[in-house]
Amino acid sequence: MLLIEEQSLKKILESKKDELRNNDEIINVEEDLKLHLYYYMIFRDYSDCVINIIEGITKNDLLYNKYYRFVNFKMKYFKINGCDVGIEQQEIRLLDELVQNLEGDIDWKFIEELQNKSTKFEGF
Repeated sequence: MLLIEEQSLKKILESKKDELRNNDEIINVEEDLKLHLYYYMIFRDYSDCVINIIEGITKNDLLYNKYYRFVNFKMKYFKINGCDVGIEQQEIRLLDELVQNLEGDIDWKFIEELQNKSTKFEGF
């Protein structure tokens, strides 16, 4: 699986920043969290841009990256605000989306690696 680097995401973010900043979901989000939420929203709302910028990215790559970026946002959110059941439920929905939409079986070992990477990223 291909995890998209932050540098590439920043290019996409630059092209979509006005649309993302005007999104109702962003209005009440702390500044420290916005970048992480933007990265998730890129995969959720602008996967066509990712496909155009990242050569060779697959549908599975998009789905795993979407999940990974959400988990990064979740971990940062929990560190600042504490646990939130709605965010936990969204993660479960994203896992269900992976199961339903992946071409082939879900790679649970890779999911665990993504979760561990997010945990290390946030210093938990």
